[in-house]
Amino acid sequence: MQPCLVFDGDCTRCTRLAGFVVEHLRTHPEDYTVVAWQQADLGALGVSPQQCHDALQWVEFPGRAHSAAQAVARLLSASRWWARPAGWALRAPGIRAVAAVTYRRVARQRRCGAGGCAVKPG
Repeated sequence: MQPCLVFDGDCTRCTRLAGFVVEHLRTHPEDYTVVAWQQADLGALGVSPQQCHDALQWVEFPGRAHSAAQAVARLLSASRWWARPAGWALRAPGIRAVAAVTYRRVARQRRCGAGGCAVKPG
């Protein structure tokens, strides 16, 4: 199984970023797949809907997933050459902690509902 980036397809921001990943970060489609969790076979990936709703998931193989900022780090590390140093940096101890806090702050700005997600005002 190739690695898989699992994002929230109900979130406009997440969907837009997933499109950027496909168009600008991924060198070849075989490098990794990019899929909205709403269309993914989560059982086969070994992640739950709640995990996927809560944060971005990078699934290396069934049951081995990295979430949130560490999913971003793994994604960047597996992407084009110019993105890899950022991925490696996000895994460094001091930067890893800052990245986790930053990811949570950005993720809190989402508001998901039946009509999808939107950025919360102010």
